[in-house]
Amino acid sequence: MKSIVNFFSFILITLQSVGQVNLVPNPSFEDYTQCPTGFDQIDRAIGWSSYAASPDYFNSCANSSGAVGVPSNTWGYQYAKDGNGYALVLTYDIQSLPFNYREYIGIELAQPLLIGLKYFVSAYISKGDSNYTNGATNNFGFRFTENQYSKFNPFIPDNFSHVKCDSIIFEQNNWVQIFGTLIPDTSFSYLMIGNFYDNQHTDTSSFNGFSSGYYIDAVCVSTDSIYSRSWTSISEKAKNNIQIVSIKDQIEFLNITKAESFSVYNLMGKEVYKGEVTNTNTKFDFSMLVQSMYLIKIKDSFPLKVLIYH
Repeated sequence: MKSIVNFFSFILITLQSVGQVNLVPNPSFEDYTQCPTGFDQIDRAIGWSSYAASPDYFNSCANSSGAVGVPSNTWGYQYAKDGNGYALVLTYDIQSLPFNYREYIGIELAQPLLIGLKYFVSAYISKGDSNYTNGATNNFGFRFTENQYSKFNPFIPDNFSHVKCDSIIFEQNNWVQIFGTLIPDTSFSYLMIGNFYDNQHTDTSSFNGFSSGYYIDAVCVSTDSIYSRSWTSISEKAKNNIQIVSIKDQIEFLNITKAESFSVYNLMGKEVYKGEVTNTNTKFDFSMLVQSMYLIKIKDSFPLKVLIYH
């Protein structure tokens, strides 16, 4: 029998047992392949893409360009809610009337939604305040789908969203959190963000310009309501440092800086062990457990997957 390190990894898995996971990759638009240099470049934010028309990507790395910087850009002046980047979609456009011009951004989730499980969805938005985007609308929301769309195969508004804000959002100085829940009847793999209602079913106000545009930041999909409401990338970076190593049926915790409680779950979501790890007591004997795969949850860290064998 081999006595070697099997593996340790951070994963997004088994939401029945551990809820504190954000299923949205790159949720604050921080990671990019290239710094944006102009409009219609949401695909430079890793994982994100246009699901209709030409949504924009903004980042402080582009401040010298002026058009797509943070906090100052063509659509207004706004610091990021979280980190250095954010996106913008148009939810209504006067110039395109009577057509239902909409912009959507979308991303593939880290894992498909599980049928029958309750999810909490959140994001922060702020209205653009330039002469081009000073209009305001309601119906800003989220739509889950089994299909991936693009600007060449756009999603067409059909008056349905899984989560939306019924009120018109006027706020342009601060960030407003959109929050809601859903229990999916389908294993949706993709998330879309925008206004999914046509002109007839959208309320508008304060239009002195051409369109209504909203900045988007800090997107979260989770099975934990408190986690979804309070998610930030800053706290996630701190959590990522904890690691574990498995050698046979012994578990060693790495990068523990203070005493932390932890729980061990089997893949059916049942808690099978609870304990506390400190700087000086980092190894535990799990020979009493059946040989199998387990999830270890250390306080607010991501769930850690480990194979325990004898």
